[in-house]
Amino acid sequence: MEFLFLHCTKIIAMMPAMSKTTHRRSRRASTDGARARQTLETQMPNRSKDSTAYFDFAKRAFAPASRFNALVARNFEQGARLQYALLGDWMQLTLDQVNAVSQADDLGTLASRQAQIANRFAELSSRRSQEMLKAATDVQAEFAKWVEESIDESRKAA
Repeated sequence: MEFLFLHCTKIIAMMPAMSKTTHRRSRRASTDGARARQTLETQMPNRSKDSTAYFDFAKRAFAPASRFNALVARNFEQGARLQYALLGDWMQLTLDQVNAVSQADDLGTLASRQAQIANRFAELSSRRSQEMLKAATDVQAEFAKWVEESIDESRKAA
C-alpha cells in the first residue's frame, strides 16, 4: 500500500499543473517530471529478490504451524482408526449375542455361551483401552516435543 501511495505521488509530481502556467514553469515541470521518473526508476525494488525473501520468511514463520497440522492430522487418523476398531468390537459382540440366542437349545447353554462372549469382549476391550492409553501418551510426547522445537526455533530467530 505504501508503494502504491509513493507511486501515485510521483505520478502527480510529474503531471503539469492544471492552472495557467508560463512556458518556463512548464519546462521546469517537465524537468522535475524527468527527475521524478529517474528517482522512481532508481527506487524501484527488485521484485524477484523481495518475493524470494518473503517466501523464505513465510516458510520459516509457518514451519511450526505446518508441523503442528501434520501432528494433528496423524493423531486424528490414529484416533479414528482406534474408534473404528472399537466399533467393530461392539458390532461383533452384538452379532455373537444374537447368534447365541438364536442357536441356544436351553437356558444353560445360552448362559455358558453368553459368559464366553462376555469374557472375550472383556479381553478385547482391555486390549483396546491399553492401545488408546498408549496412543494418548504418544500424542502427549509428540506435542511436548513440538512445543520444545517451536520454542527453540523462536529463540534462535530472536
